[in-house]
Amino acid sequence: MSKIVKVHNGDYKIVVGSVNVGSGVTTPGTITLDTNPNGSSGQGLVNIKGDLLVEGTTTTVNSQTVTIEDNIIVLNTGWDGVASAGKQSGITLNQGVSPDVNIIFDNDITSFDPTGNTSLPGSNPDGSFVFKDDNDNLRAIVTNSIDTLGQDLALISSGTGVITVEGTTAYEERVLDYARLNVLFSISRVSRTSNVATVYTTSPHTFVPGDQVVVNCTSNASFNTYNAYGNIQSVTIIDCPATDRFTYTNTGTDVALLPPGSASGTVRIDPIINDDYIPNIKAVTDLASILLSEVTVNKIVEADTKVQVYDFDVSGISSKVDMTVDGVSRVTVNALGLTIDNLRVNNNTLSNISNDNIVFDNPINIVNRVTTPTTPVGYVKLYSKNTPGTGGTGLYFVNTLGTNDELISKTKALLYSLIL
Repeated sequence: MSKIVKVHNGDYKIVVGSVNVGSGVTTPGTITLDTNPNGSSGQGLVNIKGDLLVEGTTTTVNSQTVTIEDNIIVLNTGWDGVASAGKQSGITLNQGVSPDVNIIFDNDITSFDPTGNTSLPGSNPDGSFVFKDDNDNLRAIVTNSIDTLGQDLALISSGTGVITVEGTTAYEERVLDYARLNVLFSISRVSRTSNVATVYTTSPHTFVPGDQVVVNCTSNASFNTYNAYGNIQSVTIIDCPATDRFTYTNTGTDVALLPPGSASGTVRIDPIINDDYIPNIKAVTDLASILLSEVTVNKIVEADTKVQVYDFDVSGISSKVDMTVDGVSRVTVNALGLTIDNLRVNNNTLSNISNDNIVFDNPINIVNRVTTPTTPVGYVKLYSKNTPGTGGTGLYFVNTLGTNDELISKTKALLYSLIL
């Protein structure tokens, strides 16, 4: 039978405990709401219709299930931002005989903002969330996704830590297809029609449309695709009409298909499984060892001194090798020959491209010949013999008329002039 206590026009208060009149010492009492005095079949229900205000220093709940409708629980209320006692706030989880674990927001730990703003410890309310146990050992967080809401993600913003995938099994094989890492197919012939290239391989390939492959056609560089640094980069296969050919987009003039063996080079399939996967150091070194074997460096440079190679099929600049010293081009090798400053060597011709003057500031050594040179056309040949003739010089000439004679020394010339 229910019993109801009603208080009209006033409050209702229950006071327990006692006060010693002589000493003024208060002895607190205890209020017990027992919904099942027998205790044999669980407890009943205490239903509080209004708000509940607990003003004591400790609130203990021994319930096995706690349900809270409020979607935000406020901890550390009343902290003024100055007192050290309020710089940490969080939840402690009891672990029995093991150290308790804590989820804490610590205002005294400097947090790092990837945008460049560094929070100040203590005086700035931007601290850091910390997951640790009572022995101050950091504890792991198990999850499969971190959403930064479009902002940068900073990892290890201080100290000497590293990012590791230790504990996984052959992580590098999750980011690289090792079965394709060093698979090369030789090029047999090539053609191009309406900016679509077709490459034939000497043996059946394993490519499928959508695969990324690196085409290095050594017989015709226009079939290669280069990045901004002049290195060959991968292309995407459009179609595989047969197991010995594939097509891809390749801008250039049309090239007719020639017989097998008319082209040379290699095709390597890209072993990267997904461009957005983060590699570990082993995957980086394994891939680099393959890529470095195919890298062609077109420039050696330090400050304004460099050696650079140009190829018309790649850069559109006339093919040449240029050596620049302190910003001035000093040596060039191109279709015209080897040019050093004003001197040019082309086939067997040495010329001054600036004027008709060539200066030798050291003795010229002419190797002695046994046989007489053939008659020249358009110039005179000079040569020497081991034994000087009557001219006394040992230096001979052959002109365009076939005249073969010895240049006369000064002494012999004076003698002959006296005799004559």
